[in-house]
Amino acid sequence: MFYLIQYCIIKSMEKFDDLKRIFENNNFNFVVLESKKDVIAYLKDNIEKGAKCAVGGSVSLDECGILSLLRNGDYVFYDRYAENVDVKEIYHKSFCTDYYFSSANAITRHGEVYLVDGTGNRVAAVTYGPEKVFLVVGKNKLVNNLAEAVIRVEKTAAPLNAKRLGIDTYCASSGHCGKTETDKDNLMCSFRCKETICSSTLIMSRQRQKNRITILFVLENLGY
Repeated sequence: MFYLIQYCIIKSMEKFDDLKRIFENNNFNFVVLESKKDVIAYLKDNIEKGAKCAVGGSVSLDECGILSLLRNGDYVFYDRYAENVDVKEIYHKSFCTDYYFSSANAITRHGEVYLVDGTGNRVAAVTYGPEKVFLVVGKNKLVNNLAEAVIRVEKTAAPLNAKRLGIDTYCASSGHCGKTETDKDNLMCSFRCKETICSSTLIMSRQRQKNRITILFVLENLGY
């Protein structure tokens, strides 16, 4: 039984060999992990003691135990969630870290990463600043193309995140973006709710700096 389970795990991971090659051709480091339990083990082996670390807002990070690791490990953690901190100062310090952790709203089978942000601190830090970036992405965030990535944000990620954050967006009450009713063919959102959490959109394809960004692709559903 043990060997059968191991065989099934190996075959499951092999299904994503082509995806790994595509992202690596775009100069991302792409690591396939069986479960969220493997994320912490990987990070412990790949982050040196005393490293300066920061995170973007992400349910996936919390589900994998990354926040707990950074708070309790031998790291300098600029914790945006700590009590009595200047969050804006934390955002600025995040640009000078050794490692920045986040998730993505979607990744595509063409080797692209899609992120949408309200404040903009996450897309800014992922793009430039921190020495290395880890994006923890569950298999539920894999889509075929950018059009599907947009739809995923409009109908899944944005509504659920708005509800989680208690923000009164159009999608939080309707379950989908108002753009789908006003401008269906435009990839960018022309419909703006007053309390939008979709202010900045980032699409990353081939990177000029090889392996600065590592995608930890987890074969479980994570986050929204």
